[in-house]
Amino acid sequence: MKLTRTINLVVQVLAVALQIANYTLPVVPASAKPTVSAIAGIIQLIIGVAAHGLNPDGTPATLPYTKS
Repeated sequence: MKLTRTINLVVQVLAVALQIANYTLPVVPASAKPTVSAIAGIIQLIIGVAAHGLNPDGTPATLPYTKS
């Protein structure tokens, strides 16, 4: 599976929603909230760094992007 712009966008939006829900909803104990937030942030960091070197279609950014 290629890391396309759509996959990147969906993962980032879901991670932001998770972080907001983590602090506003009483689902996770208060002592675990920072850990859940850190894990979501690490996931966002990994996906963001991986997507940084890619074109929107998932090809390496070293290649020219041609919209199909």
